[in-house]
Parts: sequence; structure tokens; C-alpha cells
Amino acid sequence: MRTLFSILFFLFAFLGTIKANDITIAEDWKIHVEPNAHQEVTNAARDLQNFLCDRLGLELNIVEMATGPGIYLSVNEKIKNDGFSMNVNAYRQRLVIEYPSPRALYQRILVLEDHLLLEIFT
Repeated sequence: MRTLFSILFFLFAFLGTIKANDITIAEDWKIHVEPNAHQEVTNAARDLQNFLCDRLGLELNIVEMATGPGIYLSVNEKIKNDGFSMNVNAYRQRLVIEYPSPRALYQRILVLEDHLLLEIFT
């Protein structure tokens, strides 16, 4: 539970505003990517999958966009491309992470993992 709280706090403080009550990431969740996703987005999904499995013991499958609970990785070119802007929304058992370019999304996932490691081991 401490880890979940750390994840939510980090997302709120570092990445943007979470618009939700509590959200619990569980084994029935999946990592969702868009159909025909850019290679960088696929790499980000795999990296996140490995991180969650190795560090938190959560084994989440990667699927093309579908319904249901999960972490949704998406490129949204309408977001201001300033190197900092990112949409993170949590609602209805979904955590949606959007960034303006595939490479930037992948880089931000790596930063997220680094910060979560600090929270886990402190």
C-alpha cells in the first residue's frame, strides 16, 4: 500500500494533476498501447512492464488499446511540446499517460521509474 501511495504522490507532484479518488494497480491490469504504436511507445511499455514485474511483483500484459483497467500509454500531439507538459489522468481504474511525441513518452517513463525506485527504497 505504501508503494501505491508513493506512485500516486509522485504522479501528482511530478507529472501533473491526477483527477481521481484512489486507484489500485492490480494483477488484472494491462499496459495498453495504441494499435500500430511507434517503436518508442512499445519500448516504453516493455520497459514499464519489466520495471513493475521486477520491482513491484506486478505482472502486467501489454495489449493494443482495449477496454478495462490498465495503464494507457499514448502519444497526443495536441499537448504543448515544451519538454515538460504531460497529461496524466486516473479514472475508472485507468491511468492514462500522454506525451506529445513517442520518444518523449519513453523518456518520461524512464524518469518515472527512477523516481519510483527512490520512493520504494526510502
